[in-house]
Amino acid sequence: MNTQANPMLFDAIIVGAGPVGISAALLLSQQGVRCALLEKNTLREKPTKPTQQTNSFDGRTLALNLESSRLLNSINCLPSSDSTQAIKTIRVSQQGHFGSCLLESEREHLSHFGITVNSIDLGKKMQESLFAECAKGEGFSLFDGIDFEHIELSDDYSMVSMTLKKNEEAISLQGKILIAADGTQSQVRQYFDFPVTVKDYQQIATLTKITHQNHHQNIAHERFLNNGILAFLPTHLSNPKSSTKETNGYVSSAVWLQTQADTLKNEQLSEEQLTTTLEKLFGKQYGQFLHLSPRSTYAMKETIATKTQKHNVLLIGNAAHSLHPVAGQGLNLGLQDAQNIAQQIALSDCTVESLQRFAHTQQKSLENIRRFVNDLLDRFSSPSKLATLQRTLLMIGFEKATPLRRPFLHHLSGVQTIPPWFWKTLKSLNSLREKSAL
Repeated sequence: MNTQANPMLFDAIIVGAGPVGISAALLLSQQGVRCALLEKNTLREKPTKPTQQTNSFDGRTLALNLESSRLLNSINCLPSSDSTQAIKTIRVSQQGHFGSCLLESEREHLSHFGITVNSIDLGKKMQESLFAECAKGEGFSLFDGIDFEHIELSDDYSMVSMTLKKNEEAISLQGKILIAADGTQSQVRQYFDFPVTVKDYQQIATLTKITHQNHHQNIAHERFLNNGILAFLPTHLSNPKSSTKETNGYVSSAVWLQTQADTLKNEQLSEEQLTTTLEKLFGKQYGQFLHLSPRSTYAMKETIATKTQKHNVLLIGNAAHSLHPVAGQGLNLGLQDAQNIAQQIALSDCTVESLQRFAHTQQKSLENIRRFVNDLLDRFSSPSKLATLQRTLLMIGFEKATPLRRPFLHHLSGVQTIPPWFWKTLKSLNSLREKSAL
């Protein structure tokens, strides 16, 4: 094996060239931070097929909040508008019961709550910007198709040394800090033995794209069923041969969350049978369902690193937290991590202290969102009549109560941090619910 004589020196070494890792690397590079971005998959500068993208860009529809889309635009990573769909309205409802919640961006003084984009389109655009940054040759390097041979921290934690293997070549790197953005199964997290908690929701998400008769009007739907959740996101067909003016506005990405047993039953359904089932569950808002794309499934688990910083090693994105998608915050939280760590490093350089300050704020914010997500799931999963009434009153009240609704929606859109009183109010409501259940 060939080995280089001297290690290459960087300020920050980032592992994982998914959306979060690329964003962090480009943001830091904009600030003049010398970055090395590592990726185990081999990237192509001009991919000819979607399968040549990394696992992060696998064709799923992604929901980006308003701030995430602004962030990606600032680093030239946002696909063109003809590849995205704006979310201007959110409708929350429950099967078989009156009462729903209609949330409109215009009412909240926002242009839209966010956008949807196909992860393949996002991947192509982000990698295009990544290779453009590499071409500048100004302290930014990409190492793809690599394996880790060795990682070591200096005694004073001011330096991390890495040996990588690419084909038959050994590559030596040194950096002040190591940032892991390498996903839920993070190799870096495992290498440094970060503590992790895993919650299995015993649910499977079935994903498909539906072409329907009526225009989606840029509405995102979240419908709580008697035995699961059905979400519809306005989207487009990523295949340019299929996506036309006639289909634009008439395609939605469906996410159906069910128990494992129910998912197995529905996997046996033909496309026609599944189409009929989804029409009945969703209602007639979109008219007849005309076509379903091939289905894919994913197990629903919450994976949380209870500690995200050790010395000069930091976890961000799914390496630090992977939440249930019910509130649509997964990728948005990861991009927020990338933005916040870049801001922290701009203030106090690539130091252990910078990582400590970031991790403290990250953990505090994450705990509130995590509590909200799990409370939402608990609140809408109970079949009791009392719980149903509480849900109905909650949705109606939330839609009407502007002082409660607006800060929360602005937070989900990424444009404002939720004030402490909101979480205290939510905690009080949970206490009342628990008492009424006794």
